[in-house]
Amino acid sequence: MDEIAENLGVEVIIQKGFTPYETHFAKSFTFVPYEEALRFFKKAKAIVGHASAGPIMHARAFNKPLIIFPRDGERQEIIDNHQIETARAMVGSSKMIEVVYHEDDLKVAVQRAMAKAEEGLSYEANSSLSSLIGYIKGFVQGI
Repeated sequence: MDEIAENLGVEVIIQKGFTPYETHFAKSFTFVPYEEALRFFKKAKAIVGHASAGPIMHARAFNKPLIIFPRDGERQEIIDNHQIETARAMVGSSKMIEVVYHEDDLKVAVQRAMAKAEEGLSYEANSSLSSLIGYIKGFVQGI
């Protein structure tokens, strides 16, 4: 994402967590309080995130195009393949959501997401997406 940020024409903010990478073109931070993260989601034109609850719920709540780039357990980016499974469940759930599995596909996906934001597209009423988001919210609230 940092390299894509160089020529994107908008501010890119990355929550990099424990990743040791130092950004050159994007602003980055490790973690922020929840309320500050919400402000970033609200301000964003589009959201790129792993296949976790936060980006999925907040992209829909704030009507932001979402690119899901799941971590891959087979590449030891995460302990198992639950993010790949979540990403597969999201494929086709909305015109506002795109799933990308390879870094080489990310730049074009970001360009498409920015175009959706410029067009003012919205999430369509979709019972399967609403059910999945409802399930995720309930799970997260139960933790």
